[in-house]
Amino acid sequence: MLGFALRFYWLGQVPAGFLSDEAAVGYNAYSLIKTGRDEFGQSWPLFFRSFGEGKLTLYVYEAVLPVLVFGLNQFSVRFMPAFLGSLTVGIIYLLTKELLQKKPLPRERIALLASFSLAVMPWHIHFCRGVFGQESLFWTALGSWLFLLGRRREKPFLTLAAFFSFTASLLTYHAARVFTPLWLMFLLVFCWQKTSRKRNLMKIILFSVLIIIPSVLIVKSSVGGARGGGISLFHSQSGVQIKLQESIMECRDKPFWLIRLFHNKLESYLRDLGQRYFSHFNPDFLFFSGDPLRPRYRVPHVGQLLLVQAPFFLVGIYLFFQLKLWPVSAWLALGPLPAAITFETPSSVRAIFMTLPLAWAVSLGINWFYGLFARKRKFLLAVFLVLIVFFSWSFGYYLDAYYVHQEVHQPYYWQYGYRQLVARINELEADYQRVEITDARGNPYIFFLFYNRYDPVKFQSEVWDNWEPAQKFSFEAIRKLGEKLYFVNQLCPAEKGAEEGVLYVCTQEHHPREEIKKGKVRVLETIDYQDGQEAFVLMEKVKGEADGKAVK
Repeated sequence: MLGFALRFYWLGQVPAGFLSDEAAVGYNAYSLIKTGRDEFGQSWPLFFRSFGEGKLTLYVYEAVLPVLVFGLNQFSVRFMPAFLGSLTVGIIYLLTKELLQKKPLPRERIALLASFSLAVMPWHIHFCRGVFGQESLFWTALGSWLFLLGRRREKPFLTLAAFFSFTASLLTYHAARVFTPLWLMFLLVFCWQKTSRKRNLMKIILFSVLIIIPSVLIVKSSVGGARGGGISLFHSQSGVQIKLQESIMECRDKPFWLIRLFHNKLESYLRDLGQRYFSHFNPDFLFFSGDPLRPRYRVPHVGQLLLVQAPFFLVGIYLFFQLKLWPVSAWLALGPLPAAITFETPSSVRAIFMTLPLAWAVSLGINWFYGLFARKRKFLLAVFLVLIVFFSWSFGYYLDAYYVHQEVHQPYYWQYGYRQLVARINELEADYQRVEITDARGNPYIFFLFYNRYDPVKFQSEVWDNWEPAQKFSFEAIRKLGEKLYFVNQLCPAEKGAEEGVLYVCTQEHHPREEIKKGKVRVLETIDYQDGQEAFVLMEKVKGEADGKAVK
C-alpha cells in the first residue's frame, strides 16, 4: 500500500511539467484506439516512429487501456508506469525469497525489508511517476522470479512465462536490450551449474533464443535503433576520438610504436567506458545530488537513495560477497552497463536496473545491524528510535524536495507551460492568419495533438506533407499542423522580420528585444514557469509603427 500511495499521490499534477515523450505515448495510444494506427498511419507497429527515435512496442501499448478508461490526459499516460512500479515493490519481495533459497538467512525479514527499501527509494519513485520506460524493470524482475520458481518446482510453463516476461522488458525500454540478455545468460550459466537435469536445461537454452530475436530486430531496424546509435559511446559526439587525437598530437616526435602502445582506440574506449561505469557508484550521485546531467531525472538536492540508507548499503555490498550471493552481485554489476555505453553518464534513467540490487543491499545491511544488537534489547530499542527519527527527517526532506521545490527548481527541464500555451493559442488563433511557434524547447506539435485531442485520421492524412527528417540526435520534426500552426526551427521566428497578421511564440531568452524597444513588435502576454520566469513570449508586429508603444 505504501508503494502505491507514493507512486499515485497527485500523479496527474506532479511533476507539474509534462514531457514530449509522455505526450507522444499518450497520443499514439489515443490514435490506436481511434484508428488502429499510430500517428504516422502505421497499423499496430512494432516500433513507433515518434520523433524518429523508435519508441518500443509496450512503451505505447501499455498506455492504451488507461487512455481508453480515463481519457487522454496526464494521469492516464502516467498510470501504467505508476501501477507496474507499485507491483515491482511486491515482486521484489517474491524474488528476494527465491534468491535466498538455501541461504542461512531470515528470508521473510529480508524480503520485507527489500520491499520497503524499494518502496521509499527516491530513484524508483521518481521514474514511476512519469513515462521513462521503467516498466522494463518490472518485466525483468517478474521474469526472473518466474524463471527461478519454475526451475525450483520443475514447472516448464513457469519458465515459458518467464521468457515472455523477459521479451516484454525488451519491448519496453532500450536499456533492457543490454541488461536483460546479459542477465539471462548469467541465469542460464548459474542454473547449469546447479542442476543435474541437463536435458531440461537445454530446453531452457532453446527458449532463450526467443530473447535474442527481439534485440536483433530492434538493432537492425532503422527506426528502432536510431536512438541507441545517436547516444552511443561510439558516436562522434562522445568525444572519445577527439581526446585520442589530442593525446597523439601531444606526443609530437615520439616513436610511432610508443604512441600507439599507449594511445589507441582500445585503450581510449575502455578507459572512457570504465569512467562512465564507475560514475554510477559515486557517493555524490547515490546519496547527495543525484543525476548531474538531467535535472528532470533527479529531485533537487537529493540523491538516488535516501541518505539514511547509506550505511546499510555499504554493509550490504560487503555481505553480497561474504555470503556468496552471486545472482545479486551479478545484477548489481550489470546494472550500470546500459548507461555506461552511452556518452551521457551517470544516467539514472538508463541505470534503473540498479535499483533492485541497491534495495537488496540496504535490506541485508539492516538485517545485519539487527542481528548485531538483537540480544541487547534496550540498546536495540534506542538505535531503532534514532533510526526512525533519522529516516523520518530524511524521507520528509525528500518529499519536501519532490512536491514543493521540484516544480520551481529549474522547471524548464520539465517542458512546463505547453498545456497553458496550447489553451491560449486556441483562444487567439482565429485573430491571425498563421501562428509561428519556436521548437527551441523540443517538438511542440505533439502537445497540440495531445491537449487538443487532434483527430488522428486528419493528422495521418497530413503528417507526411509536413514531416522533416532527423537532424540532431536523430529527432524528426513536424513543421505544420492544420491550416495555421507552423513549428519553426528558429530560436525566435519574429527575429528575422516580423509580419502583420502573424502570432509569434518565442522563448524568454530568445526574442527581438531591439524591435520591441523600437515599438515595431509588441508583446501580447507571457506564459510563466512556476518560479516566475517567462517560459513563452507571445508577440505580434505592430500595425503601423506610429501606433506601437515600446515594451520593456
